[in-house]
Amino acid sequence: MEILNNKYMIKEAAKLLSVEPHVLRYWEEELELNIERNEMGHRYYSEKDIRLLKEVKRLKENGISLKAIRNALKKNTEINTSDNNTEDMAEKEAAGAAEVISSDLETQNRVVDFKMAQLQAVMNRAVLSAINSGLNEVIRESVEQAVSDNMKSQISEIVIKQMDTVMREQEERAEERYKKLDRLLREMQSAKTKKKRRLFKK
Repeated sequence: MEILNNKYMIKEAAKLLSVEPHVLRYWEEELELNIERNEMGHRYYSEKDIRLLKEVKRLKENGISLKAIRNALKKNTEINTSDNNTEDMAEKEAAGAAEVISSDLETQNRVVDFKMAQLQAVMNRAVLSAINSGLNEVIRESVEQAVSDNMKSQISEIVIKQMDTVMREQEERAEERYKKLDRLLREMQSAKTKKKRRLFKK
């Protein structure tokens, strides 16, 4: 392994991180990292870079996008610009980036929870409206029971079933009306045909 004063060439760094060299080049570009180069223009990675890239790899394995990691690194760098201790800088940057991402994810989760609460409130109003508009007693009792027992997990399923039942009943009634109308039209057509035949016979 070619190590120069605790600096690793790209192949060695890739081995340490268990990734391909092209992955490191891609991360450098996407994360806008400042990887040092030697006189010949070859990249070489310091211990600090390795620690930072290990954290990047861990975050990636946990499903965090490179864009989110880059944004977190930028935020964290802005926060830590006053700290000149480069010894612990990579660990601080990586830990700070992870903290920023974690905070962003918590915010996103709170937004999702809020939207779920809004959806739940809308569903409650829809269910109550359906109950008040004349659903039969059995459906009303099952909806009320579901609302009181386990509203979050069952409400949408019950509403869908109820709406299916109501729609099915409406379709059956509509189909019955169409059948009656069809029968009536056929009878009228038949009566007209018989009347015409009688006229032609005369």
